[in-house]
Amino acid sequence: MNPHASFDLLSCISDFAVCINAHGVIEQASKPSQAFLQLPVELLQESIELFIQPEDMAMFVEVREKAKQSGEKQTFICRLLRQRVLPVWVDCYMHALPEDKYLIAAFDATHWKDSESRLVYLSTHDALTGLPGKVLLDDRIAMNIQTAQREKNVLSLIVLSLDGYRKINDLLGHGIGDELIKAVAERLQNCVRRSDTVARVSDDEFSMIMLSAGRENIELIARKILAAMQRSFRIGEHTLHISASLGVSMYPEHGQDASLLYRNAEMAMYRAKAQGKNYWKVYSDQVDDTERSDLSLESAMYEGIENGEFMLHYQPIFCTQTGQLKGAEALMRWQNPSRGFVSPMKF
Repeated sequence: MNPHASFDLLSCISDFAVCINAHGVIEQASKPSQAFLQLPVELLQESIELFIQPEDMAMFVEVREKAKQSGEKQTFICRLLRQRVLPVWVDCYMHALPEDKYLIAAFDATHWKDSESRLVYLSTHDALTGLPGKVLLDDRIAMNIQTAQREKNVLSLIVLSLDGYRKINDLLGHGIGDELIKAVAERLQNCVRRSDTVARVSDDEFSMIMLSAGRENIELIARKILAAMQRSFRIGEHTLHISASLGVSMYPEHGQDASLLYRNAEMAMYRAKAQGKNYWKVYSDQVDDTERSDLSLESAMYEGIENGEFMLHYQPIFCTQTGQLKGAEALMRWQNPSRGFVSPMKF
């Protein structure tokens, strides 16, 4: 197609169209281009570099070289500058012309980039509360670990599980449950500093990252959170009561990476939940040993059932006055090949 005809066509259908020479000077510009960049003067004899985001110039030069070498149309995304300062995303087309000139057309891609940004946001944040999700939480733990290493500081990670939420959600419906979760998220954010991270990692589980919060501060923070969760929630016509179980792990004492820190905080949370509602616990080797022991015992129980290791014994019950047999108490006994007799107190 004739270069002039191509320019005229693109001028009619694009938001921005220019023809530049080998030095990047604009020799032709469509009428909509000036309005698109919101400039009071024409673009002719101006350098295209003045209207491109500085960070995108290297890519622009590379695309121009590809267009020159290949002779084929090149497409790319970059940012043009409105009023010479305000970046706007555009979808660009570049084609090399004779005499080392280049035809450039651009279409406003703001809505497309906004949608892309929205998709990225939704993939990293909880849709209900707007809090970071597990993926973003892991990234922020890793970033805070690097900061703690550099500043020789301590990092605390809290994993929180709500007690009683699932019952409310099942009995009163997901609508009430969702409103309760949003209220919980707001209270948690009010319990920590603005620089701290609060994330929602599952239906009834949240996590918090706190830099420069060591053992001397973590007890105050944990008790503050537990007290906030114990206060009643007014959701619609319902006054709701829940509590929370908290587990805490600290860098560098309890782990050197995000995965291990989270695992240990979660393990401490499970121990806190096992000891009763509205309780918190800091991770320790004892917590780990207890969890491993419980898991081993649970596995052995399943094997014991399959292997017939459990036996039912009957303890006779006699009347103390007459000495007559009144009944019997059924007792379960477990004889394991490796553990021997296992006390009923353990299972």
